[in-house]
Amino acid sequence: MGSIGAPEILVILVLALLVLGPERLPQAARTAGKWMAELRRITSSLQAEVQPFVDQVMTPINNTAAAAGEAYTATTATVAADNGQGGTSATALGDEEGSGSVVELTVDELKFNEPAPTVEERPPFDPSLN
Repeated sequence: MGSIGAPEILVILVLALLVLGPERLPQAARTAGKWMAELRRITSSLQAEVQPFVDQVMTPINNTAAAAGEAYTATTATVAADNGQGGTSATALGDEEGSGSVVELTVDELKFNEPAPTVEERPPFDPSLN
């Protein structure tokens, strides 16, 4: 929904003049102005009360996002440096036993050039894994 432009305001004013008449229009405008000022005061007060809670919740989220961004940048810089120096390996976390040890993989083992499996090649969906 867009904002109200000059033509819309002009139509509203003409309709208000026709409905209220020239005697009651200034009083109606003053009353509408008071309502708008009160609404702005209430929303400003509510925002001031809620903002500390929002900051309290968002600070850890922003810190985590910043740390993730730094880790991503460091990782891509390391990989780029390794590839620039002739390195052809990447590090993967975990192994078959699930011990969480670091395993070195060569680029050939990562299978970058293989096409994605088709629907027929994929294993059937198992809802118990979800």
